[in-house]
Amino acid sequence: MEHNRIVPNDTPGIDIPEQNEMTSRVKILNTASGLGFNINNIIGAAIFMAPSSVWRLVQSPGATLIFWLVGGTRFPSGSGEQKYLEETFIKWPKFGHIFTFVMVIIILPGGIIADVHVSATYFLYTIQGNDGNQNEYFGKDFIELRFLAVAILFIVTFYHMCSNQLAIKINQIFAIFKFFALLIISIIGLITLREARFKDHWKGIFNNTLSNDTYQRSALEQIGSYGNAMLKVIFSYNGWNNLNYSTEELNSPERRMKYLLMIAAFITVVDPNDAINSKEIIAIHFGRTLFGEPGKRFISFLISVSAFGSVGAMVFMGSRIITYSAQTKFIPKVSSKLYKWNKKVDTPSNALAAQFIYCTILILIFPDGKSLFTFFSNMSSYITLVFYGVSAICLFVLRKKQKEADYRNFKAPLIAVVISFLCIVCLIIAPFFPLSYSLYDSTIYPHYLPFVISWIATLIGVVIWFFRAHN
Repeated sequence: MEHNRIVPNDTPGIDIPEQNEMTSRVKILNTASGLGFNINNIIGAAIFMAPSSVWRLVQSPGATLIFWLVGGTRFPSGSGEQKYLEETFIKWPKFGHIFTFVMVIIILPGGIIADVHVSATYFLYTIQGNDGNQNEYFGKDFIELRFLAVAILFIVTFYHMCSNQLAIKINQIFAIFKFFALLIISIIGLITLREARFKDHWKGIFNNTLSNDTYQRSALEQIGSYGNAMLKVIFSYNGWNNLNYSTEELNSPERRMKYLLMIAAFITVVDPNDAINSKEIIAIHFGRTLFGEPGKRFISFLISVSAFGSVGAMVFMGSRIITYSAQTKFIPKVSSKLYKWNKKVDTPSNALAAQFIYCTILILIFPDGKSLFTFFSNMSSYITLVFYGVSAICLFVLRKKQKEADYRNFKAPLIAVVISFLCIVCLIIAPFFPLSYSLYDSTIYPHYLPFVISWIATLIGVVIWFFRAHN
């Protein structure tokens, strides 16, 4: 297996491998192992963390269920947003690499940081029974949690550096564990429906759950709440899209499953007042309601393990995206270092190291403790949604430009593309609307800051593309 084939390029001092080097490598994933990575992506921290926030934002369990149903039928990305951009803007060389840049800087790091923080938080929760005072900047709990998060990320990065096969086997173990855990939770939820006290939770599920907060939301705050709720659902489902970016390693990706049974289990078991008024997430209430303190500790452990497995899958994909981006010379100065693979173990060690350092810096410097998951997951899912909208525009343009093209492999009815685009535009705008103060009274930053940072990162990507394309 060769990794040193060099071709001439127009960037002084940088030697870049042939464009087909990645595709010429031996495939290391098959259907089973690829499905394992997909399961770890889709069953991460968000399925446990997001239902609580979504319920509080939309105010009723029925609306929560609808949001998860709608979020699961998102606009399909097919072969990836970058491909749509390149095919649409064919006269602008490497324009699609703007998306790759955003993936490397915002989308995947945001997901990795959010999930590694949850893994660390609920590992400590399993041991201590609480997550401490995370908001005391560089206090004992703050330092303990951040360094545990960095340690978890280091462990994941290290075994990915050591061996692809080791990473795949570990990933498979986590995938199997999480699949059966999710199945058991769903079955428990269905079984408990036989009890009268739990059946009552389904009565009037579209009525707003009474909140301890008597503050009445304005119309603008309601729009902002719905927009933020959908972002959290999209982040939970985003694992289905992420596997597209490791298809260079995969023979045949699998299709997806739904989360609705698990959300239904939470609605069945958890008291609505606890769900909307408690500072703890619904999943913790689920475990405590059924099994008391041991149930709470077990769910905490399950959340930690689930997030750990998801981090592993994203670290794997993120390193491949960095390598591809470096291979195409889109990362200035350091491209010659980042595309190289370790010859002995066939892993992208430099890309993995760079990814670890970047994520570690963000983990350690972010000042707000308990909102870290919300901040980075919102930042990741928001800009992902922006590129879904761009993809919808690209599909519309491609249908016009390529009227004679063969659409046997992918058909997108015009009305579906238009509706998807309009919905995405609404969701891109809605999160900027104000939120009820009670929903974000513990944060030290404006709720729209993650979205602003996402746009700034995109503009930086455009600037880099412009100068790379015109020099």
